[in-house]
Amino acid sequence: MRLVDIHVHLRMEDPLMDRHVEIAQEKGISALLVHGAPNDICPPLGDNEHILTAMNKHPRYVLGSMQVDLRNDSSQTIETIRRYAGEGFRCVKMYPNLGFDPADPAHDPVWEAIEEHGLMCLPHCGYISISPIYPKLSLTSLTASPFHFERAARMFPGIQFVMAHFGGAATYLETLVLCMRLANFHADCTPGQGLWVWKRRLPGIEDMPFDHFLWGTDEGPEAIDGSLAFWNETLDSMDIGRADRERFFGGNAATLLGLSGS
Repeated sequence: MRLVDIHVHLRMEDPLMDRHVEIAQEKGISALLVHGAPNDICPPLGDNEHILTAMNKHPRYVLGSMQVDLRNDSSQTIETIRRYAGEGFRCVKMYPNLGFDPADPAHDPVWEAIEEHGLMCLPHCGYISISPIYPKLSLTSLTASPFHFERAARMFPGIQFVMAHFGGAATYLETLVLCMRLANFHADCTPGQGLWVWKRRLPGIEDMPFDHFLWGTDEGPEAIDGSLAFWNETLDSMDIGRADRERFFGGNAATLLGLSGS
């Protein structure tokens, strides 16, 4: 069974991801999608340049996902997209909690650039922890929800959207609605909010096919065994068959990211 971890961050204690890659390979994982992070929220996680360096060290294993901030001027953001797409990055990561609304039409040029370059988009959804560096940094969950990406998903159908953390604990039903309605809308099931939804078997999740759900850890390599054990036990209890498991653990990710053999 192919394993692709759709949600990984570079931790600065492992700056080239040598340890993470080694352990993940031992566990049978074939690729890691590694997302950039803003240093004011998420230290000590790597930014776009750190990920590029790790990609160059592990070109067949580390897949890059650039972090962009829609509060910046669109031309600046588009230049970031062009630059890292040219380096082989496959995805865009964003944090609406910083105070922008992805549904604002002013961002359409950015969405056009993402679609033009054939990039996936995996935004943070739901609550985000208080910054340890700037504890009074203005953060909000109001626009970090799936419905705030609905307009872009409708208008730019060439972009595959994957809601991190299942779209957030309070708004997971928005995820289910849009996954049912839009072919380019998906969700990862990563901790804590995504895992929280599944641990409690909240209403609606057992009625959904696994075509739109993706596995990921959002933690260091030490979490891989526990994550795989939890999901295999959960899928056993739901009587989920092999085909759906293959899609969930790696097949869906391979298709969205255009990986060979998908």
